[in-house]
Amino acid sequence: MTEETDLDALAERIEKAGAALTGNANSVGNAQININAGGIGVYIAATCCLMTLVAVVVASVFVAIGMSDLNQQTRELRQADMVQQAYINAGYTANPKEEEKQ
Repeated sequence: MTEETDLDALAERIEKAGAALTGNANSVGNAQININAGGIGVYIAATCCLMTLVAVVVASVFVAIGMSDLNQQTRELRQADMVQQAYINAGYTANPKEEEKQ
């Protein structure tokens, strides 16, 4: 018996939900979305964007200066390495005057 009453209650709920849905389908509504973009908010956003752009430009200038310094240091280290390598290679090459003496 409880199954029948449960099924009857469920059927009534389904009928009510269906009636509520079909009742809403006949109604006509207008939806409007208004976007008010203007005033102080736009000026604040534009100012923040400009400040960010200026910060990026200034940071890129400092990075470029730093990179040029690093490139100069790298060139100097390579030159010093080449001098040391030439010194080492000179020690391994035989002196032609010594070869004649032997």
